[in-house]
Amino acid sequence: MRWTLRLGRVAGIPIQVHATFLLLVAWVAWIYWRIDPTITSVRDGVVFLLVVFGIVVLHELSHALTARAFGVGTTDITLLPIGGISRLERQPERPHQELLVALAGPALNYVLAAVCLAVLLARGPATPEALLPGQSFVADLLWVNVALGTFNLLPAFPMDGGRALRAGLSMVTTRVRATRIAAFLGKVMAAVFVVVGLMWSPVLALIGFFVWLAASAESATADMQRAMEGLAVRDAMITEVQTVAPTDPLASPVHLMLSSFQQDFPVVEGQRIVGMLPQEALLEGLVRLGHAGPVSAVMAREFQAALPEEDLFEVAGRLRGRARRCLPVVRDGALLGVVTIDNVAELLRVHAALEARPGGMRVTRALLPAGSSTGTSGGEPPRPAAPAPGAWSLTEPRQPPPSR
Repeated sequence: MRWTLRLGRVAGIPIQVHATFLLLVAWVAWIYWRIDPTITSVRDGVVFLLVVFGIVVLHELSHALTARAFGVGTTDITLLPIGGISRLERQPERPHQELLVALAGPALNYVLAAVCLAVLLARGPATPEALLPGQSFVADLLWVNVALGTFNLLPAFPMDGGRALRAGLSMVTTRVRATRIAAFLGKVMAAVFVVVGLMWSPVLALIGFFVWLAASAESATADMQRAMEGLAVRDAMITEVQTVAPTDPLASPVHLMLSSFQQDFPVVEGQRIVGMLPQEALLEGLVRLGHAGPVSAVMAREFQAALPEEDLFEVAGRLRGRARRCLPVVRDGALLGVVTIDNVAELLRVHAALEARPGGMRVTRALLPAGSSTGTSGGEPPRPAAPAPGAWSLTEPRQPPPSR
């Protein structure tokens, strides 16, 4: 996510804050200054806000660590003015796993609320008035955790309660249908948030707006999953791929990039893939090393790959989750092709066109060309051809055609 500042790592998970969070800090400082125009008042208000968002981090960490127990990693946790977001690399495979991940955050809030209550009771006989918000710092934290836990349990998908609802529905129907139902209810709740927020709280209206967008995105993801049902990576991979060697000069991939649609290049040595050369690394290499620099100096030696029989929807999630354009498809170290987010998008557009026909159709392997479902079984990957006469050159500027 852009405009973020990395705060550090907790349990190996990057914690970052969005730049707009500073606007919330400034707004809280202004509110407390209007109530009591002293530095102490502003300091207390900002400190309490930071403590609340510390609790939000713990809430998101509980999601992330529960997901890790089921083999699901977390890309990062980002703090926004409306709360926190933990980006899982993928969703848990089984409904009961998703249910536990969704409930882990509110459960932690209720545990923290119980701890705050225990602290208040340990101080002596607690009167009902002593438990009310505003009576003490601990009492305020008690009600903050109760509010966070309860609010997140509302069935406003994709909030925690909405995800728990989808997990429950997935136990009795398909995941796609469960997602559509949960997303519809999420939009209803988002509309309620916006209407109530416009009358009482702009922050609640803003939350409703983001919930609506997120519910729409989850619904689109469910449609994508339905379109890819039964398809493997081999059904969408590109087999006609230009490759480069580690010893090639950077001029070679530049020529390929300018003469084709390809932006990222597998780096092969013999018949084995040894790295990937993304467009960003290529451009940075040109700045540092020039066009004569070797590919090996800028290529990524650690990279993710896909197997041809892997589920296409899962691999598409990996492409989107880490903002990758391309993943190599390999078997036993040999390059078979690549799968790109653009090619997956083309497959979805074909699916939408087929569904629009009378009677409706969907993409199946029978409709795909034979080459896309089999790939290549081995042999030397395609090597870059020499630039054609008149092609772009890094050493000689291209001359305009003579005027007539």
